[in-house]
Amino acid sequence: MKEYEYAPPKRRLKFALCPNFGAYLLLLAAALIFTQALRSPISAVLFLFMLMLPIFTLIYLFIAASNVKVYVDRGSDEVPKLTPVRFGLTVSNDSILPIPFAEIDIMLPSERAVRCIGRRVRISLVPLGYYDLSETVVFPYRGEYEIGVSDIYVYDPFRMFRLRVDADTFMTVFVLPRRLVLDRGGAHAASDVNTSSILTRTGIDRAELSDIREYRNGDQIKNIHWNLSSKTQDLVVKEYAMNSGNRVYIFADTARFGEPDSSDYEDDIAEYVADGVIELALAAAQGELDRGNNVTMMWYDGRTQGYLQSADMETIKDLDRIFTVFATAKLCPADDEHDFTRMAALVSETQGVTIIFVSARMDAKLVRGITAAAGVFSGLASRGAVLYIYFDPSAHILPEKRDAHREISDLCKRQLEEAGIEVLTPGNALHGNTA
Repeated sequence: MKEYEYAPPKRRLKFALCPNFGAYLLLLAAALIFTQALRSPISAVLFLFMLMLPIFTLIYLFIAASNVKVYVDRGSDEVPKLTPVRFGLTVSNDSILPIPFAEIDIMLPSERAVRCIGRRVRISLVPLGYYDLSETVVFPYRGEYEIGVSDIYVYDPFRMFRLRVDADTFMTVFVLPRRLVLDRGGAHAASDVNTSSILTRTGIDRAELSDIREYRNGDQIKNIHWNLSSKTQDLVVKEYAMNSGNRVYIFADTARFGEPDSSDYEDDIAEYVADGVIELALAAAQGELDRGNNVTMMWYDGRTQGYLQSADMETIKDLDRIFTVFATAKLCPADDEHDFTRMAALVSETQGVTIIFVSARMDAKLVRGITAAAGVFSGLASRGAVLYIYFDPSAHILPEKRDAHREISDLCKRQLEEAGIEVLTPGNALHGNTA
């Protein structure tokens, strides 16, 4: 048997009658009539056997169900979104009694929804045998998922009775946002390109070598340590300590897109948009770090009741930790004050600062907020140091609302550009795999 991590089911057995029990009662009645008609020892023995059959069957069933165990393949606890992950489990029968009929309820991620759905699988178990299930699953959205076995249903050989075992054997998987590379042409999966961000207009020179790490897709070719790579036979890249001359503030809009609790469709769209905004913000942060800038990320987390979260990043290692944080970040209610001006007011520097806003909103309120936030810094917009990265959700907006949305978006873009704020709208490459 494969090596799995055993998680014993809770021994709460819940009993239920099956439709075949009705057929048994009819047969019992027929046996009684047959015995009364013949009045022979053979018919009496037959009737006694039929009468005792449920007792023997229940004993059989309780012994079999009590010896069912579940083994779950733990795999990796953290996986990037849209990355195929193998899910494996084993259901074993540790008794000498065969289990010809059994069912297991498995919770696996839905292909298109931000939730897990149940699926029932029919199995049979030979004495001291086991059933293996291995599947490749894909998580469509970031977040925290529990996958595994919720219940096991064991039937007797005649399917008269059923025992439900509350297995509750789950593994928690944290799904990280995708690592993207952002450039003027759009956002791409880091595995698709070998170029770094060209987002920053005001980069500074690197200072000194600070660390060596393994190569990751999206790292700059020029940062590869070729001499060391030839010795280790694995690509490694150089990390540099950052100068303190320029800081980039990235404000990620994590307010819920659309109306809350209106439908499953709207819930999925809200998560889709949130993923897009977060991945764009992280891509912008990676681009700035690659250019040698220090980065401060700011966002609101729905779990903190409106308190502003922030994180300072100087190396890619700092960014890696933020990926884990954003795996479980909750959306803020749509009606919360998600004010970019409040964020900008917390910035202490007034010189050598670049401001990047990332959002899926494009309306008059947002234009006022960004314009006011840029106004906190004298002359910031005039020197091109304010950028708005717009995650366009129009492809997933209902058709009857799409034209109006695009008309408003175009108007707001012009207003932002007139105020000296550059607007970058990445193409469909960002979520091309989920559309």
